[in-house]
Amino acid sequence: MEVAGKSSENVFTIKRVRAIIKNETNRQSRNMCVKCHTDGELPVDEKSILAVHILHPAAAHRQRAKYLLCVAKGLLQRRYIFMEKSKKLRDMFRESLSELRDSHTMAVIAMLLALAVVLAIFGTVQVTDFLKIGFSFLPNEIAAMLFGPSVGGIVAGVADILKYLVKPVGAFFPGFTVSAVAGGILYGLILYKKPLTVWRIVAAKVVVAILVNTCLNTYWLTVMYGNSFVALLPARLLKQLVMVPVEAVLFYLVAKTLARAKVFALMKSQ
Repeated sequence: MEVAGKSSENVFTIKRVRAIIKNETNRQSRNMCVKCHTDGELPVDEKSILAVHILHPAAAHRQRAKYLLCVAKGLLQRRYIFMEKSKKLRDMFRESLSELRDSHTMAVIAMLLALAVVLAIFGTVQVTDFLKIGFSFLPNEIAAMLFGPSVGGIVAGVADILKYLVKPVGAFFPGFTVSAVAGGILYGLILYKKPLTVWRIVAAKVVVAILVNTCLNTYWLTVMYGNSFVALLPARLLKQLVMVPVEAVLFYLVAKTLARAKVFALMKSQ
């Protein structure tokens, strides 16, 4: 009888332990995840238990649709802005090309090309094979400012070829002509039909110095001579740091003087 009593007591104890473990497990699971009503409210007997708010499927769908609508609206606005800017650029290039139809403009361009060649001969110092300092940039920038990016690129490219024919230094490399055209286009984009301010000129100089003079021209030198880009970069970068402020101030003074003397008005008169 005593053995039977002990076995029944053990069975009762095991069942009680299992029941306690089950209750504790259910309680922990309720604390971790509690279902909400369709309106987002917790059941009355579960108000005191922390829970993660779960949106109703319809509300989640509306929120997702609103987000996608905002994204689509932003993309459309960006595309509209891009198309507007592209249209302005196309119109600027077309207007600049139309300047070439006037004989007076062609005469002014010829005069600026001749001035660029003269400055290339008498106003340029070849420091090393990799470093050259000159002032033949003035006619190119004036042409870009007066007649736009298309004319600026054409004048800069033709001037580069003429300067080499008149005063050849080393072997001719077409990459530098491409750089000259790119510089003329950039000057035209920044200066054409814009107010002539020193900060705008400095901005144009900095853009051309970084993209064309420092990066593109240094790359052409590595192609020509096989030198490392990194080895050539410090000297050329130092030159740009010195020459950009000097050239910007010089161009500003020359342009302001010519504008006050109404020379630009005569050049632009039809």
